[in-house]
Amino acid sequence: MTLLKQNLGRKTHWPLAAVFVLLFGQTPSTADAARILYLDAASPGGSPLTQWDDLSPSGYNFANTSGITHVDNAGLDMDYYDFNQDEHMDGLGDETLFDFETDKAGPGLGDPFTINAYVRQNHSFDYSSAFIANKATPANGAGQFQGWTFGGNADTPTKWDVLLQPGNNSTRLVDQTHDNGGINNPIPPGNPPVMVTYTTDGSGSPGNWYLNGTLATSNPQTDSLNNSILNDVQLVLGHKNLGGKPNEGIRGEVHFLEIYDEQLDAAAVAARWNSGSPVRADVPTNISNWDIDGFGDWNDPINWIPGQVPQGNTASANLGTKITSNSTVFTNSPVTVKGLSFDNANSYAITGPGSASLTLEADMGNATLDVLQGTHEIQIATSLGSNTDVDVGTGARL
Repeated sequence: MTLLKQNLGRKTHWPLAAVFVLLFGQTPSTADAARILYLDAASPGGSPLTQWDDLSPSGYNFANTSGITHVDNAGLDMDYYDFNQDEHMDGLGDETLFDFETDKAGPGLGDPFTINAYVRQNHSFDYSSAFIANKATPANGAGQFQGWTFGGNADTPTKWDVLLQPGNNSTRLVDQTHDNGGINNPIPPGNPPVMVTYTTDGSGSPGNWYLNGTLATSNPQTDSLNNSILNDVQLVLGHKNLGGKPNEGIRGEVHFLEIYDEQLDAAAVAARWNSGSPVRADVPTNISNWDIDGFGDWNDPINWIPGQVPQGNTASANLGTKITSNSTVFTNSPVTVKGLSFDNANSYAITGPGSASLTLEADMGNATLDVLQGTHEIQIATSLGSNTDVDVGTGARL
């Protein structure tokens, strides 16, 4: 169905706090951001040869003390840092930020987290894929360490690993590792960059691996961890000499690296890939996916994946599968989008004060309004800046 340009005229004049009290009985608070590290070589900061700047609110920057090359490539592959085996970058910030404790409440019970990287490996020799990100220190025993690492398998370059261990190989918690686990990384024709994602709830159950946003088959190892691996050493990118094994850093390109302090679900990982395949800081973003399970501000970028507020006649907003109960998205100012979609059995309500409004307007063609499932409300003044295609699924309501 196409609506011709008109003013839909639905508007509330209630104060925002009153709306919250009516809907929920109290005024909720905004959820914190899940992404605690966001490095993108497409936006490395003012001094890319000496420092790689963190784009997340954490501001955990990395010193490029090894002289790792920053490649400014505005073509197909975009910008990246070119790592060699023995090169690394040292983190500059709060060393406790990435301490993913695995023994807070007993063996095998710890912190959920997600690591997401967009990389291209060089498979010309051994150890080409090992150690992309490390928060670990050497421990007793050859090759042993305390902490966690993320990267490729040092023995099998086409396999990806996450290792969490306390310095004793027999008591490690390793969701996927070495010959007993991990995922095989099939190299596509031409060896393009791939987005590799690892998610875990920290419980000791196998985590999930994704390649280019799609769940990958893996071979988990889930030994219980009998003691803590909490440590306060730097987070390091690339090579880290752990247990006397040199030259085990990645050899290849690191385009971006993200760490979240929660386990992203399959929908969030797919959205991260699909919004630009995958979104880079130097690639225009057209689709933003809501990423807060609950009340949140439309105009705060931390509430969206990939971290960009949908605003303008080329932008689209997807209020999708993230929420697990009825939730409110509020705005204190006018919002314009080319597309708006609702896709959740739970209800979204878009609210705001009298100064807030929603305009559906397309730079080219028609704007879109899709309600795929559920019952949802737009409680602010809504108008059409261009002809708009409206699609409401069977049983869905707006």
